[in-house]
Amino acid sequence: MLLIVVQTLTYFFLLDNLPHLPHLDFLAILMSTVCLAGAGYAINDYYDVKIDALNKPDRVIVGRQITRRKVLFLHYLLNLLGMGLALSVSVKVMLLVSVSGISLWVYSAYLKQRPFIGNFMVAGLSALAVGIFALHFEVKTSLYWFAGFAFILSLIRELVKDMEDLKGDLKGGCKTLPIVWGYRKTKTLCYVLWTVLAGFSVYWLSQVTFYGAIWSMLTIIPLQLLFAVKLYYADRSKHFKFLSLLCKLTMLAGTLSIIH
Repeated sequence: MLLIVVQTLTYFFLLDNLPHLPHLDFLAILMSTVCLAGAGYAINDYYDVKIDALNKPDRVIVGRQITRRKVLFLHYLLNLLGMGLALSVSVKVMLLVSVSGISLWVYSAYLKQRPFIGNFMVAGLSALAVGIFALHFEVKTSLYWFAGFAFILSLIRELVKDMEDLKGDLKGGCKTLPIVWGYRKTKTLCYVLWTVLAGFSVYWLSQVTFYGAIWSMLTIIPLQLLFAVKLYYADRSKHFKFLSLLCKLTMLAGTLSIIH
């Protein structure tokens, strides 16, 4: 749902200076991205059945409500739909979606259990959900800064999620950054990234409208400060789950700031 909100507001407000925007292209890109995200969730659940049974036993449906074979079929089907919709826009967008789909499979199958590289890849794909418009419409605006904001925020959230799932990942044989580094060093990295994100946020205030700047100061900055405080004291799964929620709310607040 957040993905749809982000892409819709990005299209209508950050690209509103372009005349005669092709709305059908936007709809195709939006639906293609949704299909790609669905395929990513499917393949991730396919490979993470055992680990999810440890981390989120009440939310596991693969192997219980739906067979792994059907999940794999759904993954391929959604990827094909996503590529078909992207091709209706352009070959360039289709290639971009195809590479993203392959990247999500590689992440779920090989990189998720390794430190940092998987986090970096997912953050990059999250930023691409915004940046794809800049690449397709060939514009250079504050859209790139917003994509950078999304990248850093997504990277922080991925690290937080790894800390949240540490116990299950450890039993599952994963080598995520919190397992290799421990909470303390991983938190330090989050603070470094948080500082970079704060820089993006300050710059962002100069890119949005007056009301957008006021909204940002009332929402984004307080959320980031709350995150910094809560991260310092976090040492349980429920604490990190709350921090992950704060990241989502910050992304939503950042997106709403572009409305004018």
